[in-house]
Amino acid sequence: MRIPRYRSNVQLTREAPGRPMTARMRAGPMVNAIEGKANVFNAAVQQVNEYSLMRQKMINEARRNEAIFGAKEGLLSLADTLEDDKNPFDIFNDDGSGRYQDGVEDIRKTMRSKVTQNDNELAAFDAAFQQAELSIRFQLKDKIDKNIEERHVLSLNQNRAQLVKKYSSVDADFTNFETDFAAELQRVDNAVKAGIITADNLSTYGPQLLQDIGVNLVPNFVQRDLTRALELSEAFYTAPDELGATNVPENLLNVLREMPAQDAEKIISNALTQSLAVVNAKQQIQKAEEEKQEYIIESVTNRFQYYSNKQGNELITPEQLSETDRLVPGLQDFIAKGGTMTAIQVQEQIKQFLYDENAVDATLQKVFDDAAVVVTTPYAGETIPGIYDILYNQAMFGELDQRDLEESKPFLDKDDYGKLATIIDNKRAEKIRASNKSQTDDEKRANAAFTAALNSAKGSYSYDELTADDEDLGDLKRAAFFAVSEGLNSFKLKSLVDGTEFSPATINAELQRLLAENEQVFKLEALDNYEAYLQSTKVKKYPNLKLTTVDPFKTLDEWYASQDTDLGTPGVQVQIGLTKEYGRILERLKEFNKFGIFQ
Repeated sequence: MRIPRYRSNVQLTREAPGRPMTARMRAGPMVNAIEGKANVFNAAVQQVNEYSLMRQKMINEARRNEAIFGAKEGLLSLADTLEDDKNPFDIFNDDGSGRYQDGVEDIRKTMRSKVTQNDNELAAFDAAFQQAELSIRFQLKDKIDKNIEERHVLSLNQNRAQLVKKYSSVDADFTNFETDFAAELQRVDNAVKAGIITADNLSTYGPQLLQDIGVNLVPNFVQRDLTRALELSEAFYTAPDELGATNVPENLLNVLREMPAQDAEKIISNALTQSLAVVNAKQQIQKAEEEKQEYIIESVTNRFQYYSNKQGNELITPEQLSETDRLVPGLQDFIAKGGTMTAIQVQEQIKQFLYDENAVDATLQKVFDDAAVVVTTPYAGETIPGIYDILYNQAMFGELDQRDLEESKPFLDKDDYGKLATIIDNKRAEKIRASNKSQTDDEKRANAAFTAALNSAKGSYSYDELTADDEDLGDLKRAAFFAVSEGLNSFKLKSLVDGTEFSPATINAELQRLLAENEQVFKLEALDNYEAYLQSTKVKKYPNLKLTTVDPFKTLDEWYASQDTDLGTPGVQVQIGLTKEYGRILERLKEFNKFGIFQ
């Protein structure tokens, strides 16, 4: 075994310690890394710069848009204000100035200051502002120009009206008439040349102006006096050199002679027509007054005869007096003082009135003389209902006169006679006022409403004085209608006595009150009549027909529908008879139903 031997290969160096190393390292990767970091940084910086630019751009656009919007709003508000301005004449001037331009400049300066102050933004705002302003300016200018033209036309019309008014009076001073007339024609001519009005009617303007003056001037002189109208006509158609003394003003004749002859003749003709109409109207009024007085005399005379039928010592109260009685002055005092008068005293007041009116001739005097000894027709001990029904309806609707009532006196008791006489007299008084046109519109409406209320009461109870109805049901209808109609008549008389409002509203209210007041009374009576009807042979002959107050119409229909089953196959005649009977029962149920007795 050999032992290994180690030898050192280390050689001694002569270099001193600390000598720099001469080995080299690659620089490329490091340079690349550094450049990469620099590129990232530069990109970030670029992005920041671009965002800043974009943000500023947005700010600029927002400020510009807001400024433009505000400018448009300001311009529109300015236009609205100036459009309604009472002084349109200095809004636009020919040199481009004016209140509109001043307002535009104020708006432009104010809103321009809100824009980013650089050349581009200011230029963009100026362009947008100019475009908006131009459109608004043209629209406003059209309106202002139209307004000025209208004002101009209005001023022309006012001047014209002023001229017509100035010379429409016969007392006017015509010294400057020709000068004023020429100045008016010149104003119109200038307006035509300026294009304010058309020249279509320029040639007829002067003659028309004269006609307008004459239309006012002639009535001012004539004043619907026929004598003056005739005098004017004579003066116009007489040659000036042949015209003698006249009351017609010279200025009036000159105006008429200056206008076309046909126009002047028409004005004079109208004046004559109006004057004649006034004369005719006065004659008609006088005739109406005379007719009214005659009617009053006749009516009062009839009242004298009415009181002649009463016992001489019978007491009369103010409430019993009719409207005709109230025309007598002595009875007016009686109404004011109250108390009572005898029938003879009432007669004496009527006689005195007729004497005062010079209405007593020999015939009427004989009536006065014989009144105390005349044997009057006696009243009936009891009124005959059928006759009273007819007379009452005639009286309420103004179809009964005093003579007819006197002829019917033997069929009426004293109270019913008095009721009818009072109604007749009230209707006569209404006719007096109507014939004299003294009725007011309110009175006419009230009287029409009163008649309508009577007809409504008739319809409510299906009352007809000539209908051959079931006796009991007919009496019920009659009583119901009379109760309401007499209540209405009493309401009318009360309004005359104490001044209670008598109008369509109060009449309708009274009608409804009377209907409601009588409803329960007549409902009970109608129910009794219905029960009697159910027990009559007309219903009892059909044992299967079980009518009650609970929906009898349905019961009747069901009964009628069942007859084919109950009767088998009835003959034609039987079927016809059933149909007729069904109809009669149905109509009777309808009449009872008007009193509200069915549930």
